Amino acid sequence: MNLLPGYIIGRNALVKKSSELQASSNGIPVNIALGQVYDAARPAVITHIDDVARIHVEGLDEERVKGNHIHILEGGKDGEKVVFEDVNRVVRREFPETLERGWIKEEGKLPPAYSVCDASETRKTFGELKGYDESLKDVLAQWVELKKREQSDK
Repeated sequence: MNLLPGYIIGRNALVKKSSELQASSNGIPVNIALGQVYDAARPAVITHIDDVARIHVEGLDEERVKGNHIHILEGGKDGEKVVFEDVNRVVRREFPETLERGWIKEEGKLPPAYSVCDASETRKTFGELKGYDESLKDVLAQWVELKKREQSDK
């Protein structure tokens, strides 16, 4: 079995500081939320880290996964497009205190490079994957928790 995830987004149990979330693919939505404007487009395919872990484990079931198949791990429902700037909408809805404190700027942009990915076989085998909004909520919640801890340590 071969797994082809997009940018892996979600909580990272190893990071200790909010800035460390910017050193992985989590950095894409975090940097956009912090106001970074990217010039070059990036592939608009994401995978929630929980789905990566779950499918690695479920893929060990030889009755469920027969043969050597390629599974595209494209998060979200079939046909759902990732719009990187949606992080700004999620921040406004879920984390308005970050705007009030001036931690987040809502000015970031990243043009998407859409590609046609057929993840139907993956969905048929493993079920729906978590979407971009859920991935954003998880990584931003961790960023906010770390940022609050850093502020209280000062």
